[in-house]
Amino acid sequence: MELIDGQHRLYGFVQSDAATKSSFNLVVIGIKGLPQTKRRDTFIAINDNSRRMDPNLVAYLKYTNDDVACQKDGELMAIRIVVDLNGSSPFKKAIKLLDVGEQKLTLKGFSGYDLKGLIGPRGLLRKYYPNNSPHEYIGALRLYFGIIQSVFNNEWKKPDKYIIATNRGISAFLKLLKSILKTEKQALSPKIVGDYIAVLKAQKQNWEFEYLKNTYVGSQGWKQFHRDLVKTIRKKFPKFKE
Repeated sequence: MELIDGQHRLYGFVQSDAATKSSFNLVVIGIKGLPQTKRRDTFIAINDNSRRMDPNLVAYLKYTNDDVACQKDGELMAIRIVVDLNGSSPFKKAIKLLDVGEQKLTLKGFSGYDLKGLIGPRGLLRKYYPNNSPHEYIGALRLYFGIIQSVFNNEWKKPDKYIIATNRGISAFLKLLKSILKTEKQALSPKIVGDYIAVLKAQKQNWEFEYLKNTYVGSQGWKQFHRDLVKTIRKKFPKFKE
């Protein structure tokens, strides 16, 4: 008999506790005598029609509140930060952590490349918060995004229409946070953040999702979005860095 897919599950079960094996009925389908092309088609059919585990749930299963473990692993630190951010303003219950919910902002999206870059060994958030403490990172991000929420309160409350409180919007603003840190060369303060975000408000940016989605297309589109934010801020602060 041949197993077409899921061998790791069967072998994992073999290594389980004796009590589990004695009380759990594991159903296995084996196939015999199929030609190679039929094996291939069967494997494709299984994987095309099965429901993959939600990436947010995969990320959430890695969550730990062990500070030492998070300090050793940038992915664990990013997941810890986002899960904890979801507990209070400005992100209270606004982030989809598991495989249920309609939130536009997700654990997988928020804890991805941009956040991990900021807190990595060479990241600027880590540079100016050298204790590498999740509590400090969370405090800094609450300060930063709290000001963004207060300045663009209407847009923040309507993620179905506006880009700010969505994965793409958060990604763009994390890139902007990197630019702020690169320019200021110090930890954040309400004045530092407020001065730069106020420029975006004064310039009357169009945050409608459909407008931005159609303007910034392709894999490099959101990098250009960040560059345009930088360009806008430079109208008042010419030395602002990208």
